[in-house]
Amino acid sequence: MVANVVTRSVVLMGLLISVLVTGSAQESPQTPLTLNEAVELALANDPALGEARAGSLAASAETRVARTAYLPRLDFLWQTNRATRNNLFGLLLPKSVIPPVSGPVLGTDALESVWSSAGGLLLSWEVVDFGRRAGTVDLARSEADFADAQRQVTELEVAAAAADAFLGVLAADAMHSAARTRVNRDLEELLDIDGRASRRHARESAPAGEPVSARKLGEIL
Repeated sequence: MVANVVTRSVVLMGLLISVLVTGSAQESPQTPLTLNEAVELALANDPALGEARAGSLAASAETRVARTAYLPRLDFLWQTNRATRNNLFGLLLPKSVIPPVSGPVLGTDALESVWSSAGGLLLSWEVVDFGRRAGTVDLARSEADFADAQRQVTELEVAAAAADAFLGVLAADAMHSAARTRVNRDLEELLDIDGRASRRHARESAPAGEPVSARKLGEIL
């Protein structure tokens, strides 16, 4: 789990950096990305969180399916066929190749065919099951609660990783600004030292008896 959080943090940091770089590269200025917007962006686009949400919805649907066992069941059947009047003598064992034959056994064989049909309607309702359906519903509800808890944990991990990545980007940007300020200050100090050294060199290289104009004296000083 720690490895997943670290990986997610790295991915989110890269996403935030790309968003910031893209926003700064565009011509029209955009509003800076806030911490809440970064967290919402991660919650809306993280694939692991999408998977967790889908699993939670599927577990909730399984709970509703388990509750349908309390409802009555209605079965309907209708068939029509055409066959000869011949029947088999004796018992016909159930097979997957030869269908069972119904009807009275005829005394003579005939090649004539006849239409026949059959229909049925069965309404059944299991009133007492000694807790079997209740146990199934409780099991489905427990699985739904577990899936929802996993979704919440994933949301927390994604939000924390997004906030950590956002703060990391801000820290990196602050360090970059501080380094740029320090470089500019050092550059100014170097230019000042170079200027003073140049003026000192000019004073030392000027002849002793040579008159110095006011303008040139100002440049040297």
